[in-house]
Amino acid sequence: MVKFALACLVVAACRFVHGLGGTPGGGDAGDAPMIGSDALRDGTVAVSCLPKWKDGSVQLGSAAELSQLVVGNYDDDPFVTPDDLTLYFDGMGSASEDIFASTRARAGDPWGTPAVVPSLSSTADESKTSITGDGLDAFISSTIAGGVGNLDVWEAMRADTQSAFGMWSETNLANVNTPGSDYDAAISFDGEHLYYAPSPTAGAQEIYVAARNLDGTFATPVELTELADPGGASTADPAPSRDELVLVFSSQRTGSGVPMGRNMWYATRASTSDAFSPPVQIPDINTDNDEGGPELSDDGCTLYFSSDRGSDGQTHVYYAQVM
Repeated sequence: MVKFALACLVVAACRFVHGLGGTPGGGDAGDAPMIGSDALRDGTVAVSCLPKWKDGSVQLGSAAELSQLVVGNYDDDPFVTPDDLTLYFDGMGSASEDIFASTRARAGDPWGTPAVVPSLSSTADESKTSITGDGLDAFISSTIAGGVGNLDVWEAMRADTQSAFGMWSETNLANVNTPGSDYDAAISFDGEHLYYAPSPTAGAQEIYVAARNLDGTFATPVELTELADPGGASTADPAPSRDELVLVFSSQRTGSGVPMGRNMWYATRASTSDAFSPPVQIPDINTDNDEGGPELSDDGCTLYFSSDRGSDGQTHVYYAQVM
């Protein structure tokens, strides 16, 4: 939305007044500059697949497990940087669920061995992280003590992409966190909208979005009611495209032709002031196993997600390419 783009320009120079910047001593494993996929790659201009999502013609090839990312029996909630060179996910650390990162030198190369990101992990359980397009503002879902209750969304900032993220804060998230668990924090590329899926103490999990105010705080979240299942099943795992006109998510909704379990869906809209279209299943990829945590690469040509479809029956990270 134009007004949010302008607001970002106005407050860009002062936004870190609300954060603590990077800690001394260099970056964490997985920290890297974040560049949009419209940049040149090996001398060629990247081609966007987002039009296929928007016009409903998207088709996906076979899914493949990213076995090099397995760190235990539960690897979930992938988030990929705009340059497609760093992939974050949550998995079992030494004593709790932590945030891991894997890097690679070029898009299309195999992912490297993942390592815990210390500045995005704690002794408590972390669920998902997402980071703004400039790589400077991270949002983490965690059960760390000191929050409102259960799983809360926390924010951590840094001064540059070579530094570690600073101390976590809920200062800007007073309107976002609830006494229940606040899952699946997904910040927009420009940092102006926070999508997430709080789980109430009673009732279904639904998807909400909160707009950032000029002072850096987030306004009261608004439910995206057009994504709710009329049958009352939960929806979760929202992940917007860079322009926020495509939203992928997961849902437990049922119906004719819908596989069993949790499946992945998407919805589109013409502008950020419009409601999303009725959700449709992401084609070619859902099974009778549990699929969730969908995440699109910046160009929309790769879908990352988690599934327990493998032979070990555990949740791991997969990917599929748009055909």
